[in-house]
Amino acid sequence: MDEYYQVVQTLPQWLARPLGQLPSEDAETVHELRLRLGCAPQFTVRGCSCTPTQLAPELNALQTMQLTPLQMEEILFTLCGGSVHTHQTEIAQGYVTLENGCRAGLGGRFLQNPELGIVLQELTSVNLRIAREKTSADYLVPMLDARRMEVYTAVYDRDLQEVSPVEALIVRPGAYASLSQTGKTACFFGDGMDKCRDLLGEENFSFLPGVFPSALAMGTEALSRLRERRWEDVAYFEPYYLKDFVGGHPAEKK
Repeated sequence: MDEYYQVVQTLPQWLARPLGQLPSEDAETVHELRLRLGCAPQFTVRGCSCTPTQLAPELNALQTMQLTPLQMEEILFTLCGGSVHTHQTEIAQGYVTLENGCRAGLGGRFLQNPELGIVLQELTSVNLRIAREKTSADYLVPMLDARRMEVYTAVYDRDLQEVSPVEALIVRPGAYASLSQTGKTACFFGDGMDKCRDLLGEENFSFLPGVFPSALAMGTEALSRLRERRWEDVAYFEPYYLKDFVGGHPAEKK
């Protein structure tokens, strides 16, 4: 059974039943199931969002669904196995861990209570990330696609500690020679991986398909900063663009 069906079975039956109608060949392509207040379920497939009808005709009945506040509460209750209070620590961090190890990211209105800490007051979204393949590699190498043979990349160890900082790298043969020479295994993934695969043929390198950027993991980091009262002055905050912007003059029209 694909992990998609395992995740779906953690939801209330009125929702799990129609979601379970998705054919197996389509279920294998789903990486995320998104449930939003007032909306029909949405799916993330190969990094792109799609509606039930776009994914498969078997899900047409879900197209007109609009999730209500009571239904969102029931979804959370069911995900917690009927015991929401035992998951309060996780909920305060913006997620719930399911029995199969997958996480459900929670979005909504959180309040800082002087006695109870961070409390979820209103649930407006649930993102179910469907984890399929795992890697035992010593190093993790995400790759975001840029132009030509360039990728935005970094290297992390298994504890997600930075080994090599984020950089814009033009991939050539031997680009990761220093990593290969360690004798340890490295796993490459991301939408920039495929174009580099033929250039990274070392025996201790592996490639994990179907892993794409997602904002799902941002909730934990955002709540951590909220708890530590680490604010940003939006008037002066400058995002990390990796490359400095270089302005130019438009070409003259002939």
